[in-house]
Amino acid sequence: CLREVPALFADHAWLEPADGSFALCTAEGPVHILSSLSDEAEVSEAVAEGNGVSPPATPGTRLPALRVLCTIEAPFQDALRGSAPLCVRCFPHGLVFGGSRGAVAVWEHKDSEFRHVA
Repeated sequence: CLREVPALFADHAWLEPADGSFALCTAEGPVHILSSLSDEAEVSEAVAEGNGVSPPATPGTRLPALRVLCTIEAPFQDALRGSAPLCVRCFPHGLVFGGSRGAVAVWEHKDSEFRHVA
């Protein structure tokens, strides 16, 4: 959950192909993959749980909200553990992260999972 610890957001980019999801880099290191919340049942559940989601003004109206699909805890893996990504760029079915001292990491997005490839 993004509310558990304060975070400073460094960059974001929409995933390709476009599906309403995006990568959000934090200055602390982890990268969150977020998606729009469009299912009315999920919105109702989020409102009921008090997750900072207010009910829509008009009943039946879909409320835009975000949910965390997954978190990449160490975008640069073991090579630069603890390094934070400064930028992210998306390409079809993947992500590239850039960090300090020329650090680069490539991740593949396949079958709803992210895998570090380089």
